[in-house]
Amino acid sequence: MFERFSKNPLLTPHDIEPSVPHHRVIGVFNPAAHRINGVTYLVLRVAEQAISPPDRISIPIYDEALRGYRYMEIVKDDQQYDLKDARVVRSQKTGRILYLTSVSYLIVAESTDGIHFTVRKRPLIDASFPYATYGVEDPRLTALEDKLYLTYSAVSADGVMVGLAQLNDTLTEAQPLGIILPPENKNAVLFPERIHNAYALLHRPVPFGLGEPNVYLAFSPDLVHWGEHRVLFRVRSGMWDSVRIGVAVPPLKTEYGWLVFYHGADEQGIYALGAVLLDLERPWRVLKRTRDPLIGPEAPYEKQGFYGGVVFPTGAIMEGASLILYYGAADTVVSGGRLSLKDVWNKLEPID
Repeated sequence: MFERFSKNPLLTPHDIEPSVPHHRVIGVFNPAAHRINGVTYLVLRVAEQAISPPDRISIPIYDEALRGYRYMEIVKDDQQYDLKDARVVRSQKTGRILYLTSVSYLIVAESTDGIHFTVRKRPLIDASFPYATYGVEDPRLTALEDKLYLTYSAVSADGVMVGLAQLNDTLTEAQPLGIILPPENKNAVLFPERIHNAYALLHRPVPFGLGEPNVYLAFSPDLVHWGEHRVLFRVRSGMWDSVRIGVAVPPLKTEYGWLVFYHGADEQGIYALGAVLLDLERPWRVLKRTRDPLIGPEAPYEKQGFYGGVVFPTGAIMEGASLILYYGAADTVVSGGRLSLKDVWNKLEPID
């Protein structure tokens, strides 16, 4: 069903120069994708950590007054912190996330064959953007009405929010359009056309207390003000997508409906890929869903890394009867492969 590129991983931390001399790149992953005039562009998430002494962690935080980073020093044996998850610093008392151990930004890579990429020197979007002092993560690209839009996660002490930016054709400039969804929300993806004269968006809020991290549908008259939120599809207890789900790439319009790929995670933190089919005219109706994962972590670079056991597609390009998927593997590298759409159709099952 899924043919991994023989050149995988396509990009690794060694291919990226740190944005700050005393930082080290620990991951390049979760790329958005777009192809125009024979050039494939990836918008990459790059994660960096400050180089720290063995007994502590230096937390990078963007400071607008400094126009650069300041650092919060965390001593590793300080009992007030829980450091079991390498990605975050939690409060030992409450379990809440206090800081990220790395800072992320978005940078562009380009290729004429979709395999060999050249990475640009300067970030496209970084922690200097609004509400992003802890970094910018996990972009999604959608071509809509002859314009190119990028949704992303903006992370700060105020939480994780959804930001929107408009890009030019060569992805050299990003015009911020603001925060469109408040915390905590992420994995927001625009539909590639209006539906009933309204813009449409899939997103994944994260409720605290009651509720689960399910995928929602929303509509907007102007791309800024979003409403008519409703749950679209949910996590499934006891299955591969039991803990959290989120939309992977922009919805694909087909003769059968909107084909939406999504990632799911289970109790062991294993991330895999599935799909749902939505009604074309009434996208709040889920027609079909895959029972088993389409893609899961199998290759060594997917099983081992900064956060192992992760296949996290965020970029897709249609090519004939198949889909080229670009994905983050183990929160460390960028990989790609070809997915047969015929096989996807065969895996989709009607909703009871």
